[in-house]
Amino acid sequence: MRIRVTTRADLFEERKQQHIERGYQIEDERPMPVNGLCSFIAVREESA
Repeated sequence: MRIRVTTRADLFEERKQQHIERGYQIEDERPMPVNGLCSFIAVREESA
């Protein structure tokens, strides 16, 4: 499963850490704010 997470710049690291703790790998980090928002893609393999 791949999800794009968009968050306010001041919460970027916190939201990234939350997803890592839930078993997601982080890809395509965009920590530089655009219109006040940053984003990253969280990826987790689905178990069969």
